[in-house]
Amino acid sequence: MKERTFESKADSSCCLVHLVNQSGIAFCYECIPQENLKHTILPSGCMELVFVFNKMENRVVLVGPTKKVSTIMDDPLNTRLFGVAFMPAIVPYPWNDDILFGETFHQRYKLGHPMAEQIFATQDFFERIQLILSYYQKHLPKLNPFVKELLGAIGEQKGNVLLNDLYDDFGYSRQYANYIFKTNVGVSPKSFCKVFRFQNIIYHFIKGFDNQHFNTLVKACGYYDQPHMNKEFKEFTDSSPEVFLHENQKYLNNIQFI
Repeated sequence: MKERTFESKADSSCCLVHLVNQSGIAFCYECIPQENLKHTILPSGCMELVFVFNKMENRVVLVGPTKKVSTIMDDPLNTRLFGVAFMPAIVPYPWNDDILFGETFHQRYKLGHPMAEQIFATQDFFERIQLILSYYQKHLPKLNPFVKELLGAIGEQKGNVLLNDLYDDFGYSRQYANYIFKTNVGVSPKSFCKVFRFQNIIYHFIKGFDNQHFNTLVKACGYYDQPHMNKEFKEFTDSSPEVFLHENQKYLNNIQFI
C-alpha cells in the first residue's frame, strides 16, 4: 500500500524526506537542527525508528503508533535525527520480540545493536537508507492476509471504507476483525481510517495549500463534510486544521521531499 506520509521537523531546521515503499519501509527522513531540536511526531499509524545523533551520547528511539501529537526529544546537544517510518503492521526487528504490539506506546530504547552503530558511523543520508534497506530485506515479516487486504482498501478509498463489508468478505465478526487488526497494526481499523484521513490533510499542507479553501480538503481527504473533518483533526492535534496550519506553517514549509 502506498502511503502518503511525512515526518515533521525541528524548529529552525531542514527536514529531508525520501519515500521508500519497499522492504516494509514507508519513508526515511533526516532533520538537521540549526539551534535546538524539538522533534514532533504526528499520528501516522506507523512504527518509527529514530536515530538521535548527540554530542554526548547517541540514542535509538522506537515510537508509535501514536494517537496524539508528541515530542520525543528536546536536547540542545542533538546534532541530527535520522528516522525510519515502517509501513503499517511492520514491527522492526530486533525490537519485535520486545513489543506487545496491540498496545500503543510512545518511547522504547534499545542501544548497542550493530546496525545502529553502522547508522551512526555513516555520514550520508542515502547511504543510511541503503543500510536500512539492506538490513530489513533480510528481516521483513509476512503480513496477515486480512490485515494486508484491509490496509489496501483503506488506502484506495482514502480512509472512507465500509469496514463491515470487508469483514463479511473474510467471514469475520466485527469483534474478531478488530482484534486481528489491532494486534497487527496497534490501532483499530476505525482509528486507522481516521489516521489515514488526517495524514492526507498533512500531505496537502506540505505540498502547498491555499488556506482560503479549506472546504476543498473535505472530499480530497475522504471526509463527509467540513464538521466531520474538523472534529477528527482536533482529536489528533487539539486544534482545527486552520489553526494548526497557521501555527505550524514554518516547519511544514521546510519539509523537502527528495
